[in-house]
Formats: sequence, structure tokens, C-alpha cells
Amino acid sequence: MQTVMSQKLASYGQWTYRGAWALEIAAAAIGLTTGVALGVQAFSASESVTAMDLTLASAPFLMVAIAELTKIPIATLLFSASWLWKPIILVFLLVLAGITFETVFMGMERAGALRQLRYEELVNKIDALEQEATKLASADELGRKADQVDQAVPKLSS
Repeated sequence: MQTVMSQKLASYGQWTYRGAWALEIAAAAIGLTTGVALGVQAFSASESVTAMDLTLASAPFLMVAIAELTKIPIATLLFSASWLWKPIILVFLLVLAGITFETVFMGMERAGALRQLRYEELVNKIDALEQEATKLASADELGRKADQVDQAVPKLSS
């Protein structure tokens, strides 16, 4: 009975290990893609940005992607290290998790800020169109008041 349970746990452990690697590889790929996409977007939006600026803007995402891929080996090392090294390795692993959290948080914050900017631009365009419509309506009203034909018609009929 004990060996069957040990075999099941070993099987679950292998699946968990594979799933963790798949998650880390996906996170690294998403981070790299995000970094390159943001760099290319900034590069195409500005006339003064150089290829070096694009490289420097994407470099932090490359570093985070590399950090993502080191988590599982470091976590594996945590289990095999002596008790003297375990706290140091654990702190290092927590720092890596903090870096990932901060990167995801900043990405979400940037997405929210971009949506807010688009909304504000749309509201400003609507306000400008409403002001233009008001000006046109008042100009039309002034035009009707100054229309000499409309003023002469009542005088002719009397």
C-alpha cells in the first residue's frame, strides 16, 4: 500500500514539475513578447528613438525572462541544500518572485493607464464636437436674425 502511494506521489510530482516548467516558459515568452512589442511600439511612435533605445527598453524584460527560467532550478536547489544555505536560497527565490510580481503589476498598471488615456482622448473629442455644434447653432441663429429677406417679408405684406 505504501509503495503504491509513493508511486502515485512520484507521478504527481513529475506532472507538477512539468507544469511548473510550462508555466515558467510561458511567462518568460510572454515577458519577452511584451518587451519587444512595447519597444517596437515606442520605436514606431517616435521619430527620435534609435535602435539602441529599443534595445535598452527591451533589456529589462529579457532579464526578467531569464529570472523566470531560473526559479525552478533554484527551488530544486532549495530542497537539496544544507540547512545553512536554505534561508539564503529561500530569500533569493522570494526576491525572484517579487521581481515577477512587480513586472506583472507594472504591466497591468500600464495597460490601465493606456485605457484611461484613450478614454480621456475620446471625451475631449466629444467635448470639442459639442462645442463646435454649439458654435454652429449660434451662428445659424445669428444668420437667421440677420436674414434681410425674412425681415422684409412681413413689411411687404403689410
